[in-house]
Amino acid sequence: MFMIKIGQDECDIARCDDQWVRSRMAYFGTAHHAPCIRFRINLPGIQMALSTGACGAMGGVGRPPNPLEARILRLWEQCEMHDPRLTDRQVWLFKQQLIALVNRS
Repeated sequence: MFMIKIGQDECDIARCDDQWVRSRMAYFGTAHHAPCIRFRINLPGIQMALSTGACGAMGGVGRPPNPLEARILRLWEQCEMHDPRLTDRQVWLFKQQLIALVNRS
């Protein structure tokens, strides 16, 4: 499973195109609040749930990340996914780079 959820809308990451991301982000822009964005990755060697600050606290699994998960966490930070002014471009770029990183592994 490799999913992205923006607000209440969830999509398999491979099928979510730029327009899907842009339209969900635009809705929250008109509502004047940051969306909760979650990425769930349950693939061989990767068991992660990543959330933006607008989602509130989530419980962690209590284990250190493996090397691939650590690279994904670095990518999350590099794309500034914690930024409260997160843009659809940041989300799209993170999604694309995440897919490339996972496919290279």
